[in-house]
Amino acid sequence: MDAGPGLFAQELSRQPGIDEGVGWLVDELSSYTGADPASLMIVEMFLASTRLPELRARLNELITAFRREVASWLRERGHPGDSMAAATVLAATVDGLMLHRALDPDLDLGTLTGPLRALLKEEHR
Repeated sequence: MDAGPGLFAQELSRQPGIDEGVGWLVDELSSYTGADPASLMIVEMFLASTRLPELRARLNELITAFRREVASWLRERGHPGDSMAAATVLAATVDGLMLHRALDPDLDLGTLTGPLRALLKEEHR
């Protein structure tokens, strides 16, 4: 799925549970090599946003909307803790894993499914 954060969140919202959502997320991220056009666009957008206030503001809007949608999805599926904090961590994880894939194309994202599921199931106080 070569899509922006809105379409990404929309597809995530179709997943019936947190476990399924994390599985889908990891599978989806595995399709990005770090050198593909979508991955490179993410890296370039983040870099350019440090110099272009208008881009930074628009990117912030997109990311904030994504986090809100993911937080809602988590709440609807019984996330026990602060769903907005969890959504922020999940969004940052998506971005970070795309960056890591650029540096380590052999990174097996499938090994991260368990830790991500555990992170989203824990109750944080």
